[in-house]
Amino acid sequence: MEQGLMLALLLVTANLDTLLLAAVWHSDGRRITWQEAGILTLTTSLMTGLALLLGQCGSGLWSVTAAKRISALLLVGMGLWMLLDWLRQLGETAAETAPKNPHSLASSLLLGLALGANNSGLGLAAGLAGISPVWAVLGNAVVTLAALALGGCLAGRWLGKVLGDWQVPISGALLIVMGALAGI
Repeated sequence: MEQGLMLALLLVTANLDTLLLAAVWHSDGRRITWQEAGILTLTTSLMTGLALLLGQCGSGLWSVTAAKRISALLLVGMGLWMLLDWLRQLGETAAETAPKNPHSLASSLLLGLALGANNSGLGLAAGLAGISPVWAVLGNAVVTLAALALGGCLAGRWLGKVLGDWQVPISGALLIVMGALAGI
């Protein structure tokens, strides 16, 4: 049960940026093609799975209790860093712009790698906590596709705007919750 909740939190946290990306693109008149969605899904899912495998390999170096504590500290630290970074930038205005031109396959792959790199830290910590890489990869694929579709639906609506403003603190809070669960 605890592993399932941690997996769900990992998938939501890892895909908030994907949801925001889709909402920004859609509100700017850009539609994500099935080919682009496939590339984004494949790259983010594989990178998340690889990070989980690395985390599981690293967990063999320590006792189960030590691996859980390291994972918990890493997740809480990442969550706190995100919250502190968000607080630091509150006074600044950083407008996010989306390109109006369709992306090439290469740029979609690079974007997928960037989103996947964002998931890698989460995946490493989750791997240390013992979350299954197979379920994480499959779950991430489903949640990424859902986030891309939902982002298009939320574009221009108040929920999309609220999520855009609160994506970082929501992600940070979810990481802290995951860290607390991992430490138990």
